[in-house]
Amino acid sequence: MGWEFAPKVTLVESPHVPPSHLALGAARTCYSKRFMRPEDVVKEGRLDDRGKSILKSIGDAGHNTTRQHAMLTFEVADVSRQFLWQFLHVHPFYNSEQVSQRYVEIKPGAYVTPPLRSDAAKRVFSSTCESLFTAYEEIKRDLLPVCRAELTRRFPKYNSDRWTKELESNAEKRAQEVARYVAPVATKAFLYHTVSTNVLERYVAASQVLGTTGEQLAVVKQMESLLRELDPDYVTLPREVALEETAEYRSAINHLRGADISGGDIDAYVRDPSVIAGIHSFRAAFDARLDGLTSRLLPGSEHNEELLAQAVRDVICRQDLSLDEAIRFAMDMSINPHVYTPSNTATLSPFARAMQTVHYSFEKRLSHTADSQDQRHRMTPGSRPVLMLEVGANPDYLIPTLVRIAGGDVERNYRAAMETAWGGIGELLRMGEPAESVQYLFPNAKAIRFAQGTNLLNFQYKNTLRQCLNAQEEIWQATVEEAKQVLEKNPAIGRFLLPPCGHRKAAHVAPFCPEGARYCGVRVWDMPQEEFLKYERMI
Repeated sequence: MGWEFAPKVTLVESPHVPPSHLALGAARTCYSKRFMRPEDVVKEGRLDDRGKSILKSIGDAGHNTTRQHAMLTFEVADVSRQFLWQFLHVHPFYNSEQVSQRYVEIKPGAYVTPPLRSDAAKRVFSSTCESLFTAYEEIKRDLLPVCRAELTRRFPKYNSDRWTKELESNAEKRAQEVARYVAPVATKAFLYHTVSTNVLERYVAASQVLGTTGEQLAVVKQMESLLRELDPDYVTLPREVALEETAEYRSAINHLRGADISGGDIDAYVRDPSVIAGIHSFRAAFDARLDGLTSRLLPGSEHNEELLAQAVRDVICRQDLSLDEAIRFAMDMSINPHVYTPSNTATLSPFARAMQTVHYSFEKRLSHTADSQDQRHRMTPGSRPVLMLEVGANPDYLIPTLVRIAGGDVERNYRAAMETAWGGIGELLRMGEPAESVQYLFPNAKAIRFAQGTNLLNFQYKNTLRQCLNAQEEIWQATVEEAKQVLEKNPAIGRFLLPPCGHRKAAHVAPFCPEGARYCGVRVWDMPQEEFLKYERMI
């Protein structure tokens, strides 16, 4: 039961000195009167027993900043979108550049096949994926006229034959951005991925958490092997927690205590009728709280304006600043140019850093594909679910705005694709296939429910970027809803939650749109904030 498309990992960039030598030099510098460089802490190019003992000692104690100096860049290929979402991008300490499903066409057959127990199951998995890819092509084709019409409305220039080629290119990208919702999360991806050696150690330790797949283990094993080839002296940190000891795993076992779980603990859990009923109940309660929203502001922001104003006063030891003045110093780009810069220099502005004392939290419901982009904002983390636990539950998916507007055959084909996906999931479950493998048939449209929170500094930065009309439609909708709710609750703060062009116009920075040739076609900067927050977007 191996992977038919094994993940491929290549180390493409590494330190000029072995990571262990760099880590030891950094560790010894802390207690030395001079720099201890890597060449000072090795003998004949290798660590001695004393050096290895030091690295083990500080590792055992959790003093691991020394391991963050060495960065490793990997090429990772033939991995699934589920793997990226469930593991690589669920934590903050990494950098990735991955192939886009919004702007790069998905080719037929571009999916990974997880371990399945029979040839019949493999045929079900393959035929389901192929049907979903066929639906992707059909929906993309049928959405092209709708996309052309909306782009022509936004950009009058497209009425000229001179711009026909550009119109077709843009319409195709918009259509495939929506069509990708029907593709399975088994769809293949490739990416550059950079982490420190400390984070790689965490990857190894995190191989024993609920939700771990064979795909994850294969990638991490290759990464660890490549590090050891690069640096034979590398001292491994202890493996800390076994799967059976985790709280998530124990919650499943406690639920099934007394039940027959001989077929595998988690596989018995996902098939248990009371678990499935509980998932349905959870979804209904969560969606009722959203009350039609994509993202709902949670309680706790009542005093944020006063907290922020006082934090700004603290920076310059002045109590006489009014609430309005103090908040403007922190959030108004016309006064504080660090509020919005391409390199995000707000983290270095003393006034802007005051925003870190204020927090906002939301409950959100996004599709898997939208959340895969949303989670790339590493400083706005969320409590995302272990998706394999939902394989036994009813179909649960989002329908993009453009599909609803198109209606007719487009919406019928879309809904049929969802039936195909969950039909394949149900058939694999009836055949006794493990939840770990079955989850790969979830479509990109699968609904993800989670809570997300962060401080105002990171919230404003994300809110600025994602209010741009070039942002993915679902994330844009959630972001606009969040800005509107904060404006209602904390108007002195909310008035500075603007799209990029809004900030730039307020600060008289030209051109107002920073996107250049990617300009969305709407003069957002001329809209009052209240008007923009009511804007109805098609694409």
